[in-house]
Amino acid sequence: MASGYPSRADQTLFKLGEYIILDVLGEGHFGAVTRCFHPQTLEVVAVKTLKNTSSSLQNEVEILEELRLLQPDKYNIVRFIEYFAEQDSECMVFETLDRSLLDFIRMREDVLSLCELRPVAQQLLVAFDGLKTAGIIHADLKPDNIMLVNHSKQPFKVKLIDFGLANYANMMDFMDIWQPFPYRAPEATLGCIVTEAVDMWSLGCTLAECFTGYHLFGGYSAYDNLRTIVELLGLPSAKVLQKAHLSVDFFTSPSGDFTQWRLKTLDEYYGSQREDMPMVSEGLAGRFSSLESVFQGSHTRTGDPEHRDRLAFADLIKRLLDLDDEMRITPKEALHHPFVTMEHLIGDDSEYSENARGLMALALKGSTTVSDLSPPEQPSPHIPQHVPEPLRDEEEAIRPTQTLEHIDNTKCFNQGILETPMDNKENIQSEKSEHCIDVTGSEDPDPIWEASNAKEDRPDYIVIDNPDDIVHQDSDVASSSLSSSCSILGCFKTVAFGGFLAGQTALSYVLSSLLEPLYSP
Repeated sequence: MASGYPSRADQTLFKLGEYIILDVLGEGHFGAVTRCFHPQTLEVVAVKTLKNTSSSLQNEVEILEELRLLQPDKYNIVRFIEYFAEQDSECMVFETLDRSLLDFIRMREDVLSLCELRPVAQQLLVAFDGLKTAGIIHADLKPDNIMLVNHSKQPFKVKLIDFGLANYANMMDFMDIWQPFPYRAPEATLGCIVTEAVDMWSLGCTLAECFTGYHLFGGYSAYDNLRTIVELLGLPSAKVLQKAHLSVDFFTSPSGDFTQWRLKTLDEYYGSQREDMPMVSEGLAGRFSSLESVFQGSHTRTGDPEHRDRLAFADLIKRLLDLDDEMRITPKEALHHPFVTMEHLIGDDSEYSENARGLMALALKGSTTVSDLSPPEQPSPHIPQHVPEPLRDEEEAIRPTQTLEHIDNTKCFNQGILETPMDNKENIQSEKSEHCIDVTGSEDPDPIWEASNAKEDRPDYIVIDNPDDIVHQDSDVASSSLSSSCSILGCFKTVAFGGFLAGQTALSYVLSSLLEPLYSP
C-alpha cells in the first residue's frame, strides 16, 4: 500500500522497551495504548502506557501477576505479558484482543439477543469463578471491560480485562469500591462488608444492559441509584440495613426501632441542599414493576422457546441482583442455572433452540466448561509468585535504534504483521456509526449509547483497561493528536512522527514506498 509519504531504508523506528510501535490506538489523560510487536518473536501486543502513576499501578501489576498463575486462557481473563518502566512512564503489555462488547454493540447498532448473550454470560461466570478461587474482586465489570477475542473467527468468545480497581477480597472494604453507579452493588453504597458478590451484582446489571440497551438502575448519584433499585427490587431486608454502616444516610426507620425502614424522600435526603440536587433518572426501573416484566417481550407467546428463554434469563438476573449479598448466586451456582445450561430448551428442535445451541457451541469451542472447573493449585492468596520489578528512577532517554535494515520484511509479511504493499490498494477510512438503541419499545430520556459518543469501527481496534479514559484518534486531526501522544509516551519525536496517520500501521507506511517497486508490474 503506497502511503504517499517518503521513506528510507535507514528510517528510524520508534520503540517502547523491546517493542516496536506500529500505531497509536488511543490516548487519554493518564496515558496511551499502542499496538506493538517484538522484533525477535514477532508477537503483536497491546502496550498500555501510563504516566504520573501511583502505588495503585503496582497493586494492579501484582494482581495480574497472580492471575497469570491462574491460567488466564482457561478462565477467560486477558493475558498479561510483562511490565516495564520507560523514563517517567510505566508500561503494561497485554495480548491483543478484538474490541469491547460496548463497541461491538455500537458498531452494529443493535443489542445482543439472548442466544448471543448466553455464551458471554457463561464465560464471565467462569472468569469470576477463577477470581473467587484466587480471592480477588474485579470491582469494575461493565460492557467496556468485556473484550471480544476475535469475533470474525470465533463469535462471542470474550475475555475479562481492566484490573485497575481489583484487589484481594479480605483487603477491600466498601470505601475501596469505585464502581460506576449503574453497576455498583448496594452493599458497597450502604457500607457493608464487601465480598466477591459485588462482581455478581455488576454482572447482572451488565447482562441486562447488553440485552435492553439501557442502564437498569440510575447513575446520577448514590441516592439516585438506590432509589431506582428500590423501585424495581423493593427495600433491602431489615437484616441488610441493620448491618450496614451507612443505612441511615439513605433510609429512615419511622418506628425508631430499626426493624422497619423506608427510603428517604428527595427533601429528606438533600435537605437544604435541594437546589444542588443532581438530576434524577428514569431508566428502566421507573417504568417496570418487576424484572420479569423488563425481559418478558410483547412478541413472544407463552410456551414458545424464546418465551421460556426470557423467563430463565429474568430468573438469573433476579438471582444476580439479590439485595442480600449473602444470598446472591455465586459464579459456580450460576453456571448450573437453566439459562446457562439451556435445560429448558432440551428436546426442542425449533430454529430458535438450534440457533441457541449453535452459538453456544461455537463461542465455547475449546473453552472451559463446568466440568473443567476443578480448583487450581492455590498460590499464596496475597503474595504473588512473580514479584514485578520495582519502579526505576528516570533512566537514559529512549533512543530508537532499530531501523528497517534490521527487520526481516519477508518474515513480517508472512506472519501477517505488516500489510503487503500494492499500488492499487486504497486507504480505508473508518466510519463512525451513529445510533440510538430502542429495544423496549418505549422512549428513554437517558439512553446509555448516544450517537455523539459512537467510536470508530476499526477491525483492529483494541482497548486494554480504562476505555473511558481513552480518546480515539480521528484521521483528520492525526498530526496534532499524535504529537500529543508523543508527549505522553515520552518516546516519540513530534517532527518525525507527525506525518503518520493515526489508526493505520506506522511501520507499513515506512515500508510501503521502499518495497513498492518490488510489486510494480
